Amino acid sequence: VDLNRNWGRDDTDFPANEAYDLLHPLVCPDELGDTGEFLATMQQWVGERGLSWVSAAISGGQDRHPDGMHFAGTVTEESNRLLAATLPPLLPAAHEVFVVDLHTGEGAPGEVVLLAG
Repeated sequence: VDLNRNWGRDDTDFPANEAYDLLHPLVCPDELGDTGEFLATMQQWVGERGLSWVSAAISGGQDRHPDGMHFAGTVTEESNRLLAATLPPLLPAAHEVFVVDLHTGEGAPGEVVLLAG
């Protein structure tokens, strides 16, 4: 479950991501296929729909494929419940807050990637 997309899942419906539904069999296949075939199919999607469409489809999150990328979950996860209960009493006394959001799967194996915004 992608915890960033999991906030408030008990109270809200996650927006449908039909674009991801189309790409899911390609990006999360039941069995790994030929890399060249994957790249050719992905290149076809980019050619037909554009890179921004493919990027938004994959990174936008979804709640229909538990085995898929950026799965938002169906209920609020315990990790988010704990943060929601623990942080609010601490924040009024804070002058500054620094958040580190750790991810796996970004960059090459063993490489640390800073995603700053």
